[in-house]
Amino acid sequence: MQAPERRIEKAPKMPSRLRDTKVFSDDMGPFDFDFDKNDEESQRIYKTIPKTWNARDIRADIEERMRIPVPEDITEAEEMKWMWVQCTLMTRAPKLEYDPDAEGWEKWRYERPKLRELYQFYGENFRTERQNVLVEYCNDPEKARERYGNVEDYKELMDRIQKIMETPPVLSPKVSFDGFPSFMDEETIRGTFEEFGEILSLDMEIPDDESLGISGVVEFDSVEAGQKAIAQWNGVDMGLGVNLSLRALSADPDPEA
Repeated sequence: MQAPERRIEKAPKMPSRLRDTKVFSDDMGPFDFDFDKNDEESQRIYKTIPKTWNARDIRADIEERMRIPVPEDITEAEEMKWMWVQCTLMTRAPKLEYDPDAEGWEKWRYERPKLRELYQFYGENFRTERQNVLVEYCNDPEKARERYGNVEDYKELMDRIQKIMETPPVLSPKVSFDGFPSFMDEETIRGTFEEFGEILSLDMEIPDDESLGISGVVEFDSVEAGQKAIAQWNGVDMGLGVNLSLRALSADPDPEA
């Protein structure tokens, strides 16, 4: 008995800067995507395609993960790669941008990486009350001191927070990352970062669960190179529904060390 033909349905439209653009136009030839291959963003995404993938691998990723049918007349690997780029652009969520007009905790958690590290430290050590004091102080220092100022431990914490807020961060050339797709190998991720500067070291953790992203730490030859990588990649969704997260590591000692 012949197995039924496999049918792949198109996924519903997802939030994207290209959400109102059709992937294929009605009068399109064998390969004529209406987008600029030389665009910096398209080139950058193209370089994330694993070098080990052939046309069949790319087709499978487009149809099975992105749930977008590939036209029968697209068979060559190079054509398939550019379709993968276009589909990635179409299905990803918009990049999350830092809001320069943000206030309170939303402002300080971006401008002072050490406050983010402190918040994370308290979370990992189940110190929720200290997380609350930290956020409340960033939102309204005067009200936080009225509420918590009679507790010596909290008073010391608020003094520490104020000092961090008044001191510009000292960053290292190391950048932590989390959220690269599991199909990307070390060579591909290294190549992605090398666009911004020389890589001194790259430590990666590849999870057993393929639905989780690859995390790690990359060390550039300069702080500036790391900042460029963060500006370009932080918040980007590569089409998997998980935003990439990049942040510069502080050159200061770890919180509470």
